[in-house]
Amino acid sequence: MGSQPIIAGAFGKALPITGKADIQTPSRWEFLNQSGITGTNLNGSQIYVGTAGSVAVILADTVGAQDTVTGFSTDPITAGKNYFSNFGVPTTVTSLVHKSPANQPSGLTVDITASLVDSITTAGVNYTTGAFTEANGLTGSLIVVGATGAIASVTITAFGTAEVGYSFDPVARGGTGGLITILSFGEVTKVVVADAGTNYSVGDIITIVEAGTEADATYSVTSTGSLLPTAVDQVVFVGSAGAILPVAVDYVLNTGTASDLIALR
Repeated sequence: MGSQPIIAGAFGKALPITGKADIQTPSRWEFLNQSGITGTNLNGSQIYVGTAGSVAVILADTVGAQDTVTGFSTDPITAGKNYFSNFGVPTTVTSLVHKSPANQPSGLTVDITASLVDSITTAGVNYTTGAFTEANGLTGSLIVVGATGAIASVTITAFGTAEVGYSFDPVARGGTGGLITILSFGEVTKVVVADAGTNYSVGDIITIVEAGTEADATYSVTSTGSLLPTAVDQVVFVGSAGAILPVAVDYVLNTGTASDLIALR
């Protein structure tokens, strides 16, 4: 984008414009745009306002969130234990990149997929659909076959102190002869960005902090990206009819009510 000086003298170029809803990097000025794609960037222009009303602009050199996380390692550094698949899980970060206190990495949340493999070794009979709790704190629920009460499926909701290989008969659901074995559980197998945060660096180690876990699943950041400004960054001018706004502008949004706008350079 680039800072542009505010010059009160004559302008060499003028471009009639209207506000745009989208914010795109390519320039609206043809002489500055070699991409072949018409964008909305006015590259630090000044704006003449022809009529009464408001003008919503994003000032020159305004940027969006910087160094947001866009990718993780395919495999975890450590897969962790006792995790459940979940959305918007918070993280902490360990970074080897020195940054000022005002620019520390923060705000990243992730959607996670966690493994849970159980085996209905014996389906049994006369069970009822519903929740159960084992003495070791493992909890879950059954769905059974209506006619026989045989166990059809199991959902585990908390692991308690159960370990891989633990087998149990969910007698709280009233049946007999059933046996369920936990083959594996709680390892994080996939991570997707939910909120990308800011100020991260490639190589940062993020730890996934889900309630009820040991917070020991870690992934590395493999890519980051910086974003354009958004409508949240707009500044609105009113009472400027017949005048030039006293600022350099990159984008004019379509939320203003003034018309006969002219970009000047």
